[in-house]
Amino acid sequence: MDERDSILTGTPQQAAELLTRLESGYRAAYQAARQAEGTPEWGRAISTAAEVHHHWAQAMDESRQLGMRHPAERLPDFAARARREGEPEAETKKQPPDRDPSPPPGTKAPEYVVEAWISERLKDKIRRFESTPASFRQAGHERAPEPDLEAEP
Repeated sequence: MDERDSILTGTPQQAAELLTRLESGYRAAYQAARQAEGTPEWGRAISTAAEVHHHWAQAMDESRQLGMRHPAERLPDFAARARREGEPEAETKKQPPDRDPSPPPGTKAPEYVVEAWISERLKDKIRRFESTPASFRQAGHERAPEPDLEAEP
């Protein structure tokens, strides 16, 4: 596997998070494509869904090749195992003794997004994809109701 083609360059916990997001993304993309069926946007929507699905499949295979995920291990099982195995690392990292571990009153802890290790190209595709389903619904591209096949003529 060529390193520049690698999707997973982080820890198993980060890999599980990325795989979970990609899986959610490709499922939503296919749903958006189904909603766009019969419209001019369908071609772009199905292409995006297939591309995100390809990246998910590539990352799933890569996670197995790198030894992060066991062969035939389902994603929810891998994510749970990665979280469990990552917990001892968090416990060993302690605050310096001179700092109060609690934040000052009235402050909010920063929200972290674990995407720094994703290629810029893939980040752009995910961002474009995440906006697609809402844009279809807002533009009125609702899927036509399925005909009732058992209705009398």
